[in-house]
Amino acid sequence: MKKFTLVLVMAICAISLFAQKIPPPSVTNGKPVPLSTRDNEFLCLSNSVFAQVFPTFDDGYFADNAYYWVAVADDYSAIGPFSAMRFWGVNHISCPPGPSQTFEFNFYNGNPCSGGQLVNSFTKTVTPLPMGIIPSWSNAEVYQVDVNFGTNITLLNGWVRVSRINPGDGCIFAWLAFDDGFVGNAISQDQSGNCSFNNTNMLFCLGGEEVPQTPVSNWALFIGIGLILVFTVVRFRKMV
Repeated sequence: MKKFTLVLVMAICAISLFAQKIPPPSVTNGKPVPLSTRDNEFLCLSNSVFAQVFPTFDDGYFADNAYYWVAVADDYSAIGPFSAMRFWGVNHISCPPGPSQTFEFNFYNGNPCSGGQLVNSFTKTVTPLPMGIIPSWSNAEVYQVDVNFGTNITLLNGWVRVSRINPGDGCIFAWLAFDDGFVGNAISQDQSGNCSFNNTNMLFCLGGEEVPQTPVSNWALFIGIGLILVFTVVRFRKMV
């Protein structure tokens, strides 16, 4: 009986242990990489399912609905659903980040300039995070934007299109990019919907999948602990 008790307790503990959800690593271009390798000023969310970041940036593309170039789009390939996005930009010229910014985010199942269909659309007001970086071509401070869409996006292979909703502040938003020797798929769209291929990589990450308040994995842990307590009480009653 003692052997049976020992085996049962070990089995329950094992189930409880393996039921815990292991946090996924950050990823670069859809491929997992250790978090320790992201040692630069542009860091993704710890639960990113897609990341296109580099140690630095060397360009920026206008994406402001009050300017000639109203939006920028880039493709992605995520390893799982997501509900958040992080990207970096600057308000050209000499404009500070400000206390809030409003953006429109459109997700397409293909290139929006080549027949891609709109799948998800969001308009979100966010609080920018100044980074203390001032590019020579802007004279304004670079800032980080974190946005939570509030719902899971299951389009794992698609395009995201970003446009700042200009509040009439005279500033023009530019989404940061890196194209030093890399060939990307980013495109710009003008006010008439015409497209210009930038052949660069926009800096952004996708992650933060929405989960139930009490994940299924936690229920497995609670059940395991409960079984241990019940078995202990039953054994104690039999002994007395």
